[in-house]
Amino acid sequence: MTEPINDTTRVRTAFAVIINPDAKRFRQDSFMLGLAEENRPGYYPEPQYGVFATYEAASAKAQELNGLLFKLSPEDAAMIVASSMFHGKRRTS
Repeated sequence: MTEPINDTTRVRTAFAVIINPDAKRFRQDSFMLGLAEENRPGYYPEPQYGVFATYEAASAKAQELNGLLFKLSPEDAAMIVASSMFHGKRRTS
């Protein structure tokens, strides 16, 4: 018999807007999506979702995917992203 998955062991993830790492090369801002994990530092760039000319367009896509794929409200997604930022800044000393 298969054991049920314990959802408390899963790391929650959310899409976040990040600055396109190639933006400096093109001398103009552009944005893309990154995947943040709750309570883990940093994010993983997700270039397969494209590059966006505006923050607003990238944010709309992130919200759409967070709701569709992860069933997250905008508030829950923001908390996950904020937790990844907090842990990225935390010092060990």
